[in-house]
Amino acid sequence: MLAALAWSTLHGSFERQPQPAPLYGRGLSGCAMRGTDFSLLNPAALAGLASMHITLFHSPSPFELPQLSSGGIALSIPAPFGTLQAAFTLSGTDLYREQTAMLSYALALDEAVVIGAALSYDALTIERYGSAHTFGVDIGLEVAPLPHLTLGASILNVNRPTIGVEQDELPRVFLLGASYRLSEHADLSADIVKDIRFPESLRVGIEVRPLHFIALRIGMSTQPPRFHAGAGVRYKFVEFDYSITTHQELGLTHTIGVALEL
Repeated sequence: MLAALAWSTLHGSFERQPQPAPLYGRGLSGCAMRGTDFSLLNPAALAGLASMHITLFHSPSPFELPQLSSGGIALSIPAPFGTLQAAFTLSGTDLYREQTAMLSYALALDEAVVIGAALSYDALTIERYGSAHTFGVDIGLEVAPLPHLTLGASILNVNRPTIGVEQDELPRVFLLGASYRLSEHADLSADIVKDIRFPESLRVGIEVRPLHFIALRIGMSTQPPRFHAGAGVRYKFVEFDYSITTHQELGLTHTIGVALEL
């Protein structure tokens, strides 16, 4: 009998995989979706909310692995001086857990230009290895050159934060996006995403609202190739959302969510 023993170093990823169900349904394209009630990709996307929102989501078994379960909650508050959001996401188990607390702010300079920034506290806990934490900064911009077109750009972890004794750098990600209002009942969105560690990824999605209380979503993303679909049902001030994501090798990801408009 032969036995092999290998040593490796465990690193925190903090790849912003925990995301709300509507975003997954649109293929993870959301850099230019103004008025988003839970934004982890572009803080400027918070601008445009007309009322306070509480948003929750949960992915019980990403890629059919319960060990990767994730979830989040956010409180978004529009005000005359800008839009504020406090958010918290959690992924993993007692063996390996990532937690992120984030404060975001978006300010409309005029009807066409919005800027945003976010401060995140990222904490990593690995059983028998200990814990570590760091702070990250995101910046974002959205511009509406035409009434039905919005362009967005953001940089995640622009301050290049590191974590742990190994000083591992958290993912620095560049996003460029566009959102186009096809009609009163349909929106098309597309993002180009570049994590400095990986090839660029294209994300495209469409949301159709055949009735005022129903939203249907479909999307795709590359690197890795994935297909997305989802739906939302609104009843008075509550919206229930669901999305499903395929992966050619790792299986399915289901995400459920609820948003309360206060």
